Amino acid sequence: MNLLQKGPRIYRDPRVIKKMDFLRKTRPYKWMIIVCAIIVPGLGHVLTKKPVRGLIYVFWILSMSYITFMITTDEMPLTMRCFGGIAVWIASVIEIAETDIFY
Repeated sequence: MNLLQKGPRIYRDPRVIKKMDFLRKTRPYKWMIIVCAIIVPGLGHVLTKKPVRGLIYVFWILSMSYITFMITTDEMPLTMRCFGGIAVWIASVIEIAETDIFY
């Protein structure tokens, strides 16, 4: 017996069960995960089912941004002052791009 058949009446409908099984088996496209990793740091790792690694990358991005921000002068642009975090962010996106998502 399927677990969904124990729920409310709508979930006992075979068409709904078939659609939910399809949604459970599908995974996001690789380009979609890369775009998410570019927009939000660490989200690409969460989508590839590695949330701890994503949190580690977010920690390193924040810490390296803080360190490079504190050791640079005020005359430098903000992007250069936070370049340590930007470099770690780029490394995380490259890692997501090279990861085999369908394991």
